[in-house]
Amino acid sequence: MKKKCILHIIAVTTLAAFIILGLASTTTKATDADYTVPIIGIVNNANIAVKDYTPVEIVFVSSKEIVDSNGNHTGSKITYEMFMREAVKLQAHDVVNIKVDVNRKTETKKINGKDVVVNTYTYKGMGLAIRYTNAITVDINNNTTDFSEPPSEPAAGKLKGVIKK
Repeated sequence: MKKKCILHIIAVTTLAAFIILGLASTTTKATDADYTVPIIGIVNNANIAVKDYTPVEIVFVSSKEIVDSNGNHTGSKITYEMFMREAVKLQAHDVVNIKVDVNRKTETKKINGKDVVVNTYTYKGMGLAIRYTNAITVDINNNTTDFSEPPSEPAAGKLKGVIKK
């Protein structure tokens, strides 16, 4: 029985040693990679409660950014300004439902005899250019009311004293 227990301990120890050696033999050197993923984060998803709108056209923007391990950085990510410049060309007022994908390409290059890891990010974005129409608002009873003209005195006075602490 004791011999069987010792064999189990040896087998488990050997397995653990192989796992540790396998992990130790993996390199942390950056390998060349080229892949595209959607960027996750804050997205402008058409939650516009103050104005109604009509769609104008889908707009596309792109940008390139290069960052290396020496600290050199050129280019930029996609900015909201890029989308607005495209919207202005279409005489639109805003851009909603913005989605951005990024392609990251990692390469190791020799620069002055030294290995330098260069990451090239290619951003592609699209969004819906819109033109605002009439202003809308939601009253206290969750009924949508059209206020394309300024509210009259009684409508403005109706909201007085509704909010209680």
